[in-house]
Amino acid sequence: MQLGRFTRTETGYAGVLRTLTLEVLLRIEPAPQLTDNSPDHRIFAGEQECGAAWTPDEDKGAVLSLKIDDPSLAAPLRARLVRGRDDDDYILLWRRPPGD
Repeated sequence: MQLGRFTRTETGYAGVLRTLTLEVLLRIEPAPQLTDNSPDHRIFAGEQECGAAWTPDEDKGAVLSLKIDDPSLAAPLRARLVRGRDDDDYILLWRRPPGD
């Protein structure tokens, strides 16, 4: 399910996360690598950090694997940022976890 569209910026990505109840402007920026498990990127809504993103080890079409969290969500939202049809077009995809 498509949850948003993003474009490439000078430092990362910017776009909108849209669901039936949310419409949030997000930006994804590179993060300092503090440890081997540190995320490659941080996700922000305004000045508030709301998630992290990693570059996938295996190329399954994803540019980034995202984890977005907020107290208003029942569980963290895990999604993939994939390339769209144009060079600067990226699509945020989500799939309900098995068993839900």
